[in-house]
Amino acid sequence: MSWAALALLVLAHAGGAAKTVAVGAEGARVSVAVTYAAAPAERAAALRELFDRDRDGRLSDREGEQLAERLVEEATFALRVTLDGVAAPVDWRAHAASGLDPARARSRDDLAAVALFGVAPPLLVGGCGLHRVEVRDQVPGGGVVAVRWPDGRQAVLGAEGAATWVGWLCPGRRAR
Repeated sequence: MSWAALALLVLAHAGGAAKTVAVGAEGARVSVAVTYAAAPAERAAALRELFDRDRDGRLSDREGEQLAERLVEEATFALRVTLDGVAAPVDWRAHAASGLDPARARSRDDLAAVALFGVAPPLLVGGCGLHRVEVRDQVPGGGVVAVRWPDGRQAVLGAEGAATWVGWLCPGRRAR
């Protein structure tokens, strides 16, 4: 287990939300994959109860979708990506949620979580070469954000912070 994963695990159980932002690079395009868990477990249970509008102990498809939308909003609210200093708005293309239905949760300790995938538009200025990608983020209610870069390096952001990666980006080629 990496030190960033261990830090996420410890802090999630200590009461803060946990979030991982994995940045990928393919040619001139930057992709972003986010995993976010509402923590502590009591908050996840409270969210499930809050979205169980008819109080039947289960989340209908619509109630589950609304809770997933809430988690997506929390996961992306403060996330900002820039490429060479230019804002790179991420087009969130897909998400998957887990731990949403109280009737299916193994226990009240299950976390409500969401995983997202998005792509930023190709914004390279100056063509092939070294380019700077910056991630700014914070987690609602405290916690940490672990950032994984295309070259495997990692950074851990506290309550609010930024991390920067400089790497080779070029249309039609893999990042290095």
